[in-house]
Amino acid sequence: TGTYDLVVSSDVLEHIEPEYLDNVIQHMGSLSGKILAADIPTDPTGQKLVEGPYAGHDEHLTVENVDWWQQKMGKNLPGFDLISARHEPIILRYASGAPKPGGPRIRARLIYGLR
Repeated sequence: TGTYDLVVSSDVLEHIEPEYLDNVIQHMGSLSGKILAADIPTDPTGQKLVEGPYAGHDEHLTVENVDWWQQKMGKNLPGFDLISARHEPIILRYASGAPKPGGPRIRARLIYGLR
């Protein structure tokens, strides 16, 4: 079992290079002794990377829907069961509280528990 009761990833996995994503998810699973939670945006940022092998690509290197993330996480988390999967719209806001343009964004909110 893992070192920590709870491992949380928020706004991280979508930035991982696709060739490393499976390893990162597996490592997160190895650290969790009970619960693993992931909060993942499912749309592009509109901001481009300016250097490195992904220069010109969106900052969100992996833009996939909630079902795709659920399958990716499940494949890489043997011994864990899906507890909750939600498609949750959020409205991005400026510090003033005014909504940012572009309308709501959809996030994948996934929670897994160790069997």
